[in-house]
Amino acid sequence: SRGESAWKLADKFGYRADIGRIRNNLLALARAKIVEQKTAKPEYFERLGVEDVTGEAAKGVLIELESLDKPVKIIIGDTDVGGGDYAYARKADENQSWLISGAFDLPTDTLEWLDREILDIPTARIRAVTITHSDGEVLRIEKAAIENPNFEVQEIPDDRELSYPSVANAIAGVLTGLRLEDVRTDMGLDSAEVAPSRIVFETFDGLRIDLTVYSLTDDNWTLVSARVDELSTPATPKNSNGAEDQPDIKKPAIDDEVEKLNARLGGWAYILASYKSEQLLKRINELLAPVDDDRPLPEKIN
Repeated sequence: SRGESAWKLADKFGYRADIGRIRNNLLALARAKIVEQKTAKPEYFERLGVEDVTGEAAKGVLIELESLDKPVKIIIGDTDVGGGDYAYARKADENQSWLISGAFDLPTDTLEWLDREILDIPTARIRAVTITHSDGEVLRIEKAAIENPNFEVQEIPDDRELSYPSVANAIAGVLTGLRLEDVRTDMGLDSAEVAPSRIVFETFDGLRIDLTVYSLTDDNWTLVSARVDELSTPATPKNSNGAEDQPDIKKPAIDDEVEKLNARLGGWAYILASYKSEQLLKRINELLAPVDDDRPLPEKIN
């Protein structure tokens, strides 16, 4: 349904829909032209994918456009005709089927109709990541300068070393191309009888992204929020008289980014791709080289 500011998917709690996919299909339908008359015999509809969609084996998709002077109800069948430039179709209340022009993209999986992008923050922007597990264990990685190639793992035990120098970089890259696998409202998660893990991403320019991960029975549900990290925001330059030399142009930009992110992400909980969740919940031991069992034992102190 079309809300005041966005298209929303009723089957997913009113989460925002993929406007690009909706637009492309509406345009394809609006521009469609009849190319050839096909069968009007219901026993042959299955061959074209235009049989009644209530059937268990139905392959087509019923499109209903409401709030029009003349409401549209049309079944789009096979869409890969002629390399995808044509499709079979039938008005839902008629038996006559047609070959029509148009490139349709009509997935039957509800999730494919969602706007699945959550965040897309490049790894180069990340300064540090802190993972605090539900049991209290903490893993922190940092980069002292933007140009440094690898993130440094903090608090490595004296007798251990990283499995390889760039092992922590994948953690810092989680927010790049972060997409949802599923979504729900965040209602009730804060009362779940399980302690969450908390992950904080800090950028060089003062943005802070907080993720809260609830590891429930079947899935990890992740809440996402943003705020300004005052500690890492560059200070405003001052002149010799102690007055501000020029306005800080970065902070207003970060404030605006935070406001937009929270307006879009607030109130929602996400399931992420497993390879992303695994990085969010890494423990320091997973980043270290295996212990060599042949190491000499420490000398006893009398």
